[in-house]
Amino acid sequence: MRLYFVHFLTLCALTSCTKDENGTACTEPLSIRSVTPPANPAGYELLIQGQGLDDAEVEVFFGDGIPAPSEWTEELQGLVTLVPQALPNFTELVVRRGDCLARTNFEVYGSFPADVPANLSQIVVPAPPASIPPSLQNAWPNAADLAHSVFLVPDSDNPGQWVPGQEPCPDACSTEFHNDASSPFNGNPISGTYDTTTLAVTLYIDRTAKGLGVDTLEGQFINPIASGVATGSELGILLFSRASRQQLLFLFPK
Repeated sequence: MRLYFVHFLTLCALTSCTKDENGTACTEPLSIRSVTPPANPAGYELLIQGQGLDDAEVEVFFGDGIPAPSEWTEELQGLVTLVPQALPNFTELVVRRGDCLARTNFEVYGSFPADVPANLSQIVVPAPPASIPPSLQNAWPNAADLAHSVFLVPDSDNPGQWVPGQEPCPDACSTEFHNDASSPFNGNPISGTYDTTTLAVTLYIDRTAKGLGVDTLEGQFINPIASGVATGSELGILLFSRASRQQLLFLFPK
């Protein structure tokens, strides 16, 4: 069974278009419901979801009319576009069909803030793995930042659950790590569930001690290579972070 990674939250700044620039009613609705992620560096891809975006005439612009390449992705039901170079830190993202517009604010990172994990430069369309290994216990590095990882331990007493992180940890327990001991992504307990039949995975990463609360990440096991990610790994977990509204890919070590 293939699960598509379509967990996206609505941004309050997003607008829909029912009238064109001249105040005339648009013949078909055009709207932006969500942007994933809501901030990214230049040269990184975004996924725009909304209404009327699958029309071949839809164009994407940033700032003062800077065009951006875009392509409709049926599997994710959204437009994948690329953040152009030379934009200000805070700008506007606009989709246009003829005279009809929909727009939202967008932040362009110079680099990822300390409290936001790095994500890949591409939007990943997930392809299922050929198989799941019998043992999933391992440190799964973030494909976009190999210094950041999640150490996951299946619970043999509770199949389908990860051994929750705790302090002290009596044996092996699920924990988020970063090579930088001062990082907010280091030493945080993880709990959650997984299903090797449906491929669904959920992680709850408790960063409360770092002042960031609990992040819920939902997604699935995938084959990164078949998903177009040049990692060399044939198993990964593609997750959507509710806290940062990013796609994050963690890889099973080869």
